[in-house]
Amino acid sequence: MKILIASGGTGGHLYPALALADALKEKDDHAQVVLVGSEQGMEARIVPPRGFPLRLLKVRSFSSRPSLRWFFSGFLLMVALIKSGLIIRQEKPDLVMGFGGYVSAPVLLCALLERKRTAIHEQNVVPGRTNQILAPFVDLVCLSFEESRSYFRKARKMVCTGNPVRFREKSPDRDQARTELGLDRRRFTVGVMGGSQGARSINAAALKVYERLRDRSDLQMLHITGRGHFAEVENELDIIKERKGGALYHIFPYMEEMNLFYQACDVVVARSGATTVAEISFFGLPSILIPYPYATQDHQRLNAEVLANKGAALVILDKDLKGEILAQKIRELMEGRGGYEEMQKRAREMGAGNAGERMVEALLELTFQ
Repeated sequence: MKILIASGGTGGHLYPALALADALKEKDDHAQVVLVGSEQGMEARIVPPRGFPLRLLKVRSFSSRPSLRWFFSGFLLMVALIKSGLIIRQEKPDLVMGFGGYVSAPVLLCALLERKRTAIHEQNVVPGRTNQILAPFVDLVCLSFEESRSYFRKARKMVCTGNPVRFREKSPDRDQARTELGLDRRRFTVGVMGGSQGARSINAAALKVYERLRDRSDLQMLHITGRGHFAEVENELDIIKERKGGALYHIFPYMEEMNLFYQACDVVVARSGATTVAEISFFGLPSILIPYPYATQDHQRLNAEVLANKGAALVILDKDLKGEILAQKIRELMEGRGGYEEMQKRAREMGAGNAGERMVEALLELTFQ
C-alpha cells in the first residue's frame, strides 16, 4: 500500500499526520508513505528526520475578506494544483489523505480528478474551511470527536477514529518520569503549559497559583513556559521564592520528550488545541483547560467543552482566568473536593484505545474494499 498524506503548516495538522504514518508502518512495514507539505510550514524541519519522503508546495491561505492578497494566493493555488497533479502521477498512491489546512486543498482536488481513493481527517470539533469544502467529495471523513458529525451531513462516509498522537505507549511510569525530570515522586504534580509558544496569561496565572499555595508541602508545579517567556517567568519566580514555602516549582522553556511531562502529572493546565486535548486524553489525565480566545471559529472552546461535558476536564475562559480562581480549582482537586477521582476515571475512559490504529484500519478497509 502506498499513501500520500497532505498536511502541515502547523503542528496541529502535522503531528497527527506523522502519527498516522508511524501507525501505518507499524501495521505494515512494506507500506509506503509520502508526505506533501507547505514550504512555509514546519514540516521541512520536522519530517525528514522521521525518514518519510517529503514534497513541498508553495501555498498561502486566503484572507477572510477579499483583498489584493487573494490574487497572489489564487496564483499560488493554481501553481500548487499543477505541481500536485505531477506529484500524484509520479508517486501513484493507492490513497490520498488530507489533514486540513490550505496545503490539503490542491492535493485532494487533484486526487479527486485522478479518481484516487481519498480521505480527510478533522482534528477539531468544528471543521476548518478546507475540510468543509472537501467533505462531500472524498470517500471517507475521519473524525476526532463524535460531536463533529453534524458538520459533515453531506459526507459519503464517516468514522470517528480519534486524533492520532505521537506516542505509541504510556511510558515510562510515573515514578521514573518524575525522577528523570528531577521531581519529588510523592507530591501532587500540576503540569502547566500554553502550547508550543507558551501563553502569557497562563504563565502569569500559574505564578499566582504558586504564590497562593506556596505553603503546600504536598504540591509541586511543572511549568513549560515557552522559549520566549522563560526569562520573564524565571525572574518572577525568583522573587516569589524569596518568601519561602513548602511547594516546589520546576520550569522548562521547552520539553522535547513530552511523554515525561504527561506521565509526571496528576493534572494538566493547558490550552485546548486539538493535539493538546488528544494527548491529555491519551494519557488519561484530568485537566483544567483555558481555550485560546482568538482561535478560528472558537474551536478551542468547543474542544474543551467536549472534555468538560464528559466529566474529564474543567474549563476556565481566558477572560476569567485569575490566579485565585485557578488556585482554588487546584486546591479542590488536591483535597478531593473537586471530583478528582471521577475526573480521572472519565479521562482514562476517553484515553482508551488507539486513534492511529483505528484510522489505519479504516483506511485499509477503504483501500482494499
